[in-house]
Amino acid sequence: MLVVGVAWLLTRRARLGWLSILGTLVLIPVPIALAFANVESGVQQIILFLLAAIVGAGIILAGRPLRD
Repeated sequence: MLVVGVAWLLTRRARLGWLSILGTLVLIPVPIALAFANVESGVQQIILFLLAAIVGAGIILAGRPLRD
């Protein structure tokens, strides 16, 4: 997902979109934190799916050209 997002932002030349990539990097320790908190694996998958959807939506929205 991260590589696809980077490729999309490079082709669209979106500068604001790099904040979404930074958001992805910040979210990397979330699965580890959920594992240490003894959250069930099914709940972990749902949480991570929702977080990935939010970051993906941010990449898509940031990759759109700004209107004049």
